[in-house]
Amino acid sequence: MVVKSSTSSINACVVVALAVALGCGCSTNTRPILQPVADTTFFVGNEGQIDLRAFDADGDDLTYSYSVPGIDISDRAQLRNFVDRAIFTWTPVAADVGSHAIDFVVSDGSDSDRESSVIVVKSSTGPGTAPRFIQPLGGGAQLDLNERDCITVDVLIDDPDSTQVEITQRQPIPGSELRTQGGLAAIFEWCPTDEQAKVATWALNLVADDKDNPPVTKLFSIIVVPKGRTPDGGIRPDMDTTPDTQPPTPDSGPVGLTAPVTIDFESDNGGFNAKGDWEWGTPAYQSGGTDCSTSATPPTAAHSGSKVWGTKLTTCYSALSNNADPCKNADITDDSVLAFKVTIPASLSKPKLVYYQWADFFLPFDWAEVRVDGNNVVEQQCSGNFTAPTGWEKRDVDLSAYSGKTVTIAFHFMSSGVVNYSGWYIDDISVVAGN
Repeated sequence: MVVKSSTSSINACVVVALAVALGCGCSTNTRPILQPVADTTFFVGNEGQIDLRAFDADGDDLTYSYSVPGIDISDRAQLRNFVDRAIFTWTPVAADVGSHAIDFVVSDGSDSDRESSVIVVKSSTGPGTAPRFIQPLGGGAQLDLNERDCITVDVLIDDPDSTQVEITQRQPIPGSELRTQGGLAAIFEWCPTDEQAKVATWALNLVADDKDNPPVTKLFSIIVVPKGRTPDGGIRPDMDTTPDTQPPTPDSGPVGLTAPVTIDFESDNGGFNAKGDWEWGTPAYQSGGTDCSTSATPPTAAHSGSKVWGTKLTTCYSALSNNADPCKNADITDDSVLAFKVTIPASLSKPKLVYYQWADFFLPFDWAEVRVDGNNVVEQQCSGNFTAPTGWEKRDVDLSAYSGKTVTIAFHFMSSGVVNYSGWYIDDISVVAGN
């Protein structure tokens, strides 16, 4: 049996034994979770791929490994790591034909999780020769955003018996474009957004299919160097390094909004300010989206009327991967945020925020909170175990500390890169007097 491993860098905790010796209050380790790995078929001479996705609630470094009983494939298989996953690739040879049980393991150094998959290796089929990638060469390229805003990758295929090969992306990079150039070539172009630039490594998964042989894949890594940074992660000396200690929160809202007030979102979106995944309209979730859980439980209707605000209305929320430390939101700038401004008169007795939610997100890996004026957390939903919603839930939040003030109230949502459900939906918001 040959075991190969690879480490994914995700924010490590200090060694527990040392923390205990020093009297630190280090919490109990949480076992990482590896998503199930489906059985699949690979073909001789063609690179096969399996995505490995895992999550660790403690934010520990994760080490992935695989083992194949009775066979050494280390010279033709490897694990490669990206921000939210590892990718196992294997280009079988003729001697590999047959069925192989492969164990995949993810470990945080203290605990581990294991999933098994059966890979059936078959001989290539179809007349002639399968296509092969001539370009791009190597395993990846670097995009330094200090020098250019976009990256272009030339794609060239060789296929002796075909003049037309379909070239596509598997799991396309959002916002990228792959344009075919004749029957055996294409050009990939991508200009990362500011949010995308925060992720260091992206996987360009190219697929060539001549319709006679099994599709051939090419995994090409794109390393993004953000503006103001050097390729090794340092800060460019010509950049201002003053930290932004007060990141802005969307704070616009209906002019003259004064409590007591109730907004049902039927005639308009309430004038709320939104960024990230938040959308206003009629919930119309459709299953089957990329990375969406098959166990998603979306609402079939609004709490009242037909309109709501939700973290996307037709598919699951984005895999933001900004949830490294549940219940401690260190950076609110990368949240999905829905906000409004309201004046709370001093004469309003025991003011409170009342809203109805449909909460279909994977606690404690995805979580939500309500903030006032950016830094003041007045409610969190960030712990416990996930339970599928069965109906709309009424929520009450005390606002007594803000009596006599004009404040911005914001709904913040954080998500992992592992399992995405239908999302967080908000309806019928009120700021009224309490009991």
